[in-house]
Amino acid sequence: MALGTARSVLVIHLAGLGDLIMGLRSLAMLRAACPSARITLLTWRRNGELAPMIPGVDGRVLLDERSGPAALARNARAVLALRRMRFDVAINLYQVYRRSGVWKLAALLRGIAPKTSVGRDTDGKGFCFDRKISEQTTEPLHEVERQARVMSALGAAATTGSVGLALAASDRRTLDQWLSSRRIGSDEPVVVINPGGARAQHRWPWTSFIRLGQALEAQGVRVILAGQPGERQLAERIAAQLRCAVIAAGDLPLGPFAWLLQRSRLLVANDSGATHLAAALGTPVIAITGPGDPQRFGPYPINAPGHVTVHAEGCEPCYRYACRGHAALERLPVAPVLDAARALLAGQRIGGLVRASPRVGVLHVHTVPVVSGSGINTLLSMDGLPRDRFEPALACGRGLSPGEPLLELVEQRGMAVHRLRHMVWGLNPLQDVLVVWELVRLMRRHRFTVVHTHNSKAGFVGRLAARLAGVPAVVHTVHGFAFHDQEPSWKRSLYRVLERLASGWCDRLIMISQPLVDWAVRDRIAPRERMVKIYSGIDLGAFHAPADRDRVRASLGLPQDAFVIGEVAKLWDGKGHDVLFEASAQLAARIPSLRVLVVGDGELRPSLERLAQRLGIAPRVCFTGFRDDVPSLLRALDVAVLPSRFEGMGRAVVEAQAAGRAVVASRVGGIPDVIEHERTGLLVPPGDAQALARAIERLHREPSLREQLGQAARRAVNERFDARTMVRQIIGVYDALLSHSGSPA
Repeated sequence: MALGTARSVLVIHLAGLGDLIMGLRSLAMLRAACPSARITLLTWRRNGELAPMIPGVDGRVLLDERSGPAALARNARAVLALRRMRFDVAINLYQVYRRSGVWKLAALLRGIAPKTSVGRDTDGKGFCFDRKISEQTTEPLHEVERQARVMSALGAAATTGSVGLALAASDRRTLDQWLSSRRIGSDEPVVVINPGGARAQHRWPWTSFIRLGQALEAQGVRVILAGQPGERQLAERIAAQLRCAVIAAGDLPLGPFAWLLQRSRLLVANDSGATHLAAALGTPVIAITGPGDPQRFGPYPINAPGHVTVHAEGCEPCYRYACRGHAALERLPVAPVLDAARALLAGQRIGGLVRASPRVGVLHVHTVPVVSGSGINTLLSMDGLPRDRFEPALACGRGLSPGEPLLELVEQRGMAVHRLRHMVWGLNPLQDVLVVWELVRLMRRHRFTVVHTHNSKAGFVGRLAARLAGVPAVVHTVHGFAFHDQEPSWKRSLYRVLERLASGWCDRLIMISQPLVDWAVRDRIAPRERMVKIYSGIDLGAFHAPADRDRVRASLGLPQDAFVIGEVAKLWDGKGHDVLFEASAQLAARIPSLRVLVVGDGELRPSLERLAQRLGIAPRVCFTGFRDDVPSLLRALDVAVLPSRFEGMGRAVVEAQAAGRAVVASRVGGIPDVIEHERTGLLVPPGDAQALARAIERLHREPSLREQLGQAARRAVNERFDARTMVRQIIGVYDALLSHSGSPA
């Protein structure tokens, strides 16, 4: 039957909002070919708000795509109503992907019983149509053009010019009231960001939207975070990191939202209906796409000025939708999206497809979320990676005490955190096996290119999981070994064997001090050629910044004329707090103004408080708990102390030296690589409270020596322990391994 003679036409478009918008041109062609026919649109209930905006449609019938008796009953009534309308032609505009969908469509057509059915013969699945429109073409076609081909095959003439939507004036008034309630001026530049829209695994990471929003706010535009009601929590999570973002997710129905898009300077969104809605309204749009064909499903026309599609180039599993994490999209850098946004906001009418190479995904694995030496090293190693090349993330277990300070710091810097349910402190065979498989699933799902482990526990399970998952490059930083000379011989032998075994699962061992290199070689942990020495860096700027010593002391309740010694470390057995307390008890009578500052938290705090009571020094001891202002606290000290029983390098020593403090520390592990005795600090035997007390008393008697040691230590630290130098050297390790493995660097 020719379209011109049809009196009643049914258009079936059972797809999402964006796909329905891409069918606007086809509906305009149909209306032009059948000016006197009654056209009815059959679509999903979720498109109910859009359907009244589509011009040229006389009736709209909505089906419920949910399962259940109520939905089936509603759909049956809708089909019976359509059957009574006696359609001359039923046209299915959208393609059918799955064969199960074809059978459902065949049942639907049989229930409606049109005189003629027409549809696209996608991969031979069009057997249910009386007339099949071939999908074969010699050139790539956009989905808009593919749907229009159906109408052209039926004799409808192609339309020219734009095809718009009919927006209601009442919706405009609703939007104006909403903007006024949010104190957004009528002339204030607005950018809409829709971080949801697509399925969760098809989205650009929310952390990337944070960085984009922060950059846009710096340009003086107001960011509005849009989305469905179920995406409000996502919008709130992003808004918390922005200065003055407004949340519209769940607040605005589609009509007022369409007016918002028309009023805004730009929309940035995942591949979703919002991008096609903005394109139909003439709003500049940046669509972020991952797997699939952006030239077929991007905002139409794909090369029109103001339509930018930033596409994440991915590997074959992403394009076959076999990659659950869609790593290519997850690794899409912020730079190309931000560059396009700046150009469009500046009035440049750019457009087209931007193909972006994905960043290198780097997963750091840490045992527990404490801000310790290894924790700060992990944080700085992640945060220093250039975001245009790398996408760092952290996998970490549960803490020994309430709170997750390390994870909070990582998230505040816009990096992803994966909390491991089965990562626990200490040996636990069942949990250790479970965490290996938990990590394997995580690494395969997100397709990390580099896995970088820390600590002995996380290093063992993390390296094993990385090898099982087939990660191209595996790196382990040795912050210290789990075995030391003060442990039983059987325990040392067991841990030594485990370290040797785990070293075979990684490509490079980063040693944070020369004594650790010598120790590993002596105990045959790994061949020397697989080791590289990279000192654990610190943020020197934070420790060089001036601080008001009197104010800090007053905030801690310390007298201004007190002689204050202190230790910055997590409260566990290896840090020697008990030795510090015994030395302080010996000094209490000889130094009446002595005060002891204990910065850090951990499982030993109750027992250390009891020890201070028993030694009679409790009034002199100040426990601060976890603090994120360590550089300021170090200014309150006269002498920094680290009486560790074993230590990989002694980050607390380096930080105190960077702050210009005199340091007394144990002659263990990597500490002698950091302190030159009598020049940049004083070294004492581990576990010797009397020697520690004598060294502290000497520094109390000789203020000039304290000053001399502090200044010499600061000069030495500046030369070797800059975090930026550490990160550059780590990147060099990554690049060398990736070039050898053939993975993109």
